[in-house]
Amino acid sequence: MNKSVFIIGSPRSGTTFVANLLRMNESNFVDIEPDPKFHKESRLYYETRNKIYLKYFSKQIKASIDNTAQNNLVYVSKSPNYLSFVNELVEQFNAQIIFVI
Repeated sequence: MNKSVFIIGSPRSGTTFVANLLRMNESNFVDIEPDPKFHKESRLYYETRNKIYLKYFSKQIKASIDNTAQNNLVYVSKSPNYLSFVNELVEQFNAQIIFVI
């Protein structure tokens, strides 16, 4: 079974620190989204603020999880954009969620 962990928290809450801690474990592949610079993906999320964002990225997320699983690694991803989609992440990817507050 593919394993995935999503780190969610407000900006400046320590999510990058948690991601870097998890990165130290060789059995994890950690994907850290850079701060939004208003490129296409960020605009799509911030302008629409609905489930279009998850639909747009779900194929990319699934591909990353599958590729990581082929190497027997746990996929770890950190993004404040995931906050609105916690239920969908758990249902669609059987994910574990780490909330940083």
